[in-house]
Amino acid sequence: MPPISMKKVFIAIIIIVLLAKLDRIIVLFNCIYAAFYNAFEPLRNSPPLAKYIAALAFLLLLYVTMFKLLQRRK
Repeated sequence: MPPISMKKVFIAIIIIVLLAKLDRIIVLFNCIYAAFYNAFEPLRNSPPLAKYIAALAFLLLLYVTMFKLLQRRK
């Protein structure tokens, strides 16, 4: 009989807890989505090119931020 890995046991416990709190996790993601949706409200009546540029700039900001944080970890 193979030994039981404590890492696998902890992962299973975390998955069970997350599944038990799934409704709260869904509410959290809905709140985050609503915050981003309201933040980009001024762009709703803008031309498609302005929406594209704003989305591209936001994604670029996220990418650069994550890249710098990961660079600093080394």
